[in-house]
Amino acid sequence: MIGDEMDPLAPAILFLASVLFVGLFVEVCSPREQPMTWHERYVKDSCERCERDGNECCVYIPEGP
Repeated sequence: MIGDEMDPLAPAILFLASVLFVGLFVEVCSPREQPMTWHERYVKDSCERCERDGNECCVYIPEGP
């Protein structure tokens, strides 16, 4: 054991394994953006239309179930 030389590919393999581990960790643990509900899309679209016409947001619908 003492005096044995390390395999020259060991650092490259260790680096590749760590990059893959970190990349997988980031992909799995990053928060996902939730898609908008129909209610949110409707209000957003209606408010944009009202604002284009020069009015304040003219739609108010209480959130559905």
